[in-house]
Amino acid sequence: MTYGDLESRVQDLESRRSGGGDGCGCVVGFYSVGAALAVVLSWQAFHALLWAALAGSLSWVYVIYFVVKHWADLHFV
Repeated sequence: MTYGDLESRVQDLESRRSGGGDGCGCVVGFYSVGAALAVVLSWQAFHALLWAALAGSLSWVYVIYFVVKHWADLHFV
């Protein structure tokens, strides 16, 4: 095995590990943060596991809905 073959093999393995090099995974992370925030907001409002799971699946859509609906009641301090 030559140095060039070894280098190409390492690059191949690194690209597989990182998901083929197509993006950084930021969208998945962004969705996860929205889902977690939605679950917390829903749990605080309803204390119901089913509603929290539904809100988590809606992610940022539920977060935006919650902020619009409860804007007057929100305290940022």
